[in-house]
Amino acid sequence: GEYEAVLERLPAGEPAGLEDRRLRLRSLANLGRTEQALAEIAPALAAHKTEADLHYLHASLLEEADDVVPALAAVRRALFLDGGFIMGHVLLGHLLASQGKAGDAARSYRHALKLLASQPDDAVVPESESLTAVKLRAVLASLVEAAARGTGVKEACHGRS
Repeated sequence: GEYEAVLERLPAGEPAGLEDRRLRLRSLANLGRTEQALAEIAPALAAHKTEADLHYLHASLLEEADDVVPALAAVRRALFLDGGFIMGHVLLGHLLASQGKAGDAARSYRHALKLLASQPDDAVVPESESLTAVKLRAVLASLVEAAARGTGVKEACHGRS
C-alpha cells in the first residue's frame, strides 16, 4: 500500500531531492527490496556524502544482505558524521555482536544508553521505527546484560526485527 504508492510517485532514476531519495530508499527497504535499495543508495551517497542517516540506511541494508564487514564500515561513517546518532551506536553493537565481539557490542550499547539519558521517556528515537526512548533503554539494558554474561547477544540481535 503506502510504500508502493511512494515508489510509484517517486520513480527510480528521476532527479530527486534528498528527502525524496530518503523516502524512496526507506520504502524499498520496508518492502524487503534490499538489492534494489542497495543499487539505488550508491548515487544518493555520492550526491549526499555528509548525510549520516544515508550511511546508516546503507549499513542497515548491508546487514540485511548479510554483508557485515561493509555494514560495519558504513555505520562507522554514519557515526563519524554524527557521534550522537543513537541508532547508529545500536546498529554498531548488533554488527559487533554478530561477529562474536560481545565486549565491543556492550560498549556500543552503553554509549547509546548514555545518549538516551537526555531524551524524554516518550520521545521517539530517530531511525528506530517508532521506538520510544524508554522502550529502547529497556532493550539496550538487556543487551548490555547479555553481553556481560557473554550469552544471548547474537540471538537478541538477530531477533530484533
